Amino acid sequence: ALTFMLVLNLGAMIGAVGGGWLADRYHIKYVLAAMYALAAVSITLLGFRMPTELLFVVVGLAGASTIGTQIVANAYTGQFYPTAIRST
Repeated sequence: ALTFMLVLNLGAMIGAVGGGWLADRYHIKYVLAAMYALAAVSITLLGFRMPTELLFVVVGLAGASTIGTQIVANAYTGQFYPTAIRST
């Protein structure tokens, strides 16, 4: 269980950095939509029986596309709302 948690969080770090890079290169809205779609697929795949090695890959993708995407979504909200109505 600890190894799966490690893989989930490593995937989240890779997803945050990779998602940020993709968001800079392409439009952030489309990157978020694609990452959320990947999250739906990867979380759905977690319900199926598979070999342990493939399960590690799916858990890493789930971490990248859920936790990592939420970090990218924070940047999107900063761009979406005007400066006058943002607060801490």
